[in-house]
Amino acid sequence: MMLKHLTISSALLLSMAAAMAESQGSSTTLSHPGLFVNGATPVEITLSNHQKKIVRLMSVSLSPKAKAAVADKATFLLSHPFQKNLMASDGLPPAKYIGMNGEDVLDQGAHGSCATFATTAAINAVYPLTDGSMVSQLCNLELGRTIDNPDSYGGWEGSFGFLVFWQINQYGYLDMAYQRAQGCGGLKEYPTYSYDTGAAMPKGEFTSHSIKTFTSGDWTPIVSFSGDFSPLNEQDAQAALGKVKSALNQGYRVVFGTLLDPYAEGRNNPGVGAVGSYNGVAKDVWVMTAGIKSHVENQAEIAGHEIIIDGYDDNACATWDNR
Repeated sequence: MMLKHLTISSALLLSMAAAMAESQGSSTTLSHPGLFVNGATPVEITLSNHQKKIVRLMSVSLSPKAKAAVADKATFLLSHPFQKNLMASDGLPPAKYIGMNGEDVLDQGAHGSCATFATTAAINAVYPLTDGSMVSQLCNLELGRTIDNPDSYGGWEGSFGFLVFWQINQYGYLDMAYQRAQGCGGLKEYPTYSYDTGAAMPKGEFTSHSIKTFTSGDWTPIVSFSGDFSPLNEQDAQAALGKVKSALNQGYRVVFGTLLDPYAEGRNNPGVGAVGSYNGVAKDVWVMTAGIKSHVENQAEIAGHEIIIDGYDDNACATWDNR
């Protein structure tokens, strides 16, 4: 299938992640073979500018079969730490960065709405959309409540990137100018620091004003979600990585979901799993550690997040000090 404006990957990070999102605190109905979403716990992180921030990661329970498969994949990766020969792709440069076309970093605040923020930010970057023309995450989430996408929470407590794209393809999107002037679900501003998420927005009210320029022809899956969460085999994982890099070299961004280890720094020090250092910034990179394998095998839950890939570097090397 020819790549269009956007690509979305349900491929597994290092062959072991899945397309998913965060959750605010109560159980959701995001349940599939191999995976069940069961609320979330807030964690405090420190940004590179030393600012502290509270984030919420979705709590994910894996089936025994999926847990064993992920642990086996982690074992393989730990025993093959330097896979530079596997990183190289025929005919592609060793590094590529396309950025976000001037799109600012968005803030989903204290909600599990990362799938909505990742997909809408990618759409903003395509055109590009700026200021009042940008996609309103708030309005999209309030419509999601009405149509139960993916459940009655409408994406406030987790969703999947491809479901957010589907909703926008079906119903269009409202822009920030409409949100600020008319409001959606009783709110005119996204509740970054508030737990008041408004109310469901009637379908007719939404579609009578929505913009329907982003269609199903403007994105394509790199690895289609089959309904079953399990790691890709090595051949499929390598093919997915090659497609991601090919997409980036054609100027397309990739929306990507991943499992995370919130206990990478220990059970008593929960975080977002970034324990590696790169370019002098500590705890800024996800790296594979023996602790991840142990936590997958022995902890009841792990976590998940949705992000945008806008570049790669085959020669970049993160470090991790386990002392």
